[in-house]
Amino acid sequence: MLMSFNLATENNTFIKRTTMKQEIRSSKINSFESLIEIVSSLDFEEKRQLWQILDQEMRTVKIEEDDEVIPPEEIAISENAWDDYISGRDSGISSQDLKRKGDRLRRLG
Repeated sequence: MLMSFNLATENNTFIKRTTMKQEIRSSKINSFESLIEIVSSLDFEEKRQLWQILDQEMRTVKIEEDDEVIPPEEIAISENAWDDYISGRDSGISSQDLKRKGDRLRRLG
C-alpha cells in the first residue's frame, strides 16, 4: 500500500510522489476495482496528496508521437481564452486581421 506519506514537509513532495509512483507500479493493480480498493484504504492526508498528484498529471498534456509537453500554465491560459471567446467577453479577431498577422510574422521570420 501507499504508506510513505507520513512525511509532512513540502521539501519531501518529490520523495512522496516518487515513492507513490513506485508503490503503484510495483503493486498488483490489475483492475479498476483493485485501484479503488487501494485508494479507499488511504487516510485523508494520503488521499489529498494523491488528488494533488492526479490533478497535476491531468493538467499536463503529452501529445503522442511527440516529445512536446504542454505545461499546465499554458493549458490554463488557452482554456481561459476559449472560455472568454465562448462567453462573448472576447470576440476574437477577424479572418482578415488573422491573415495580416500571419503575413507580418512570415516577413519577420
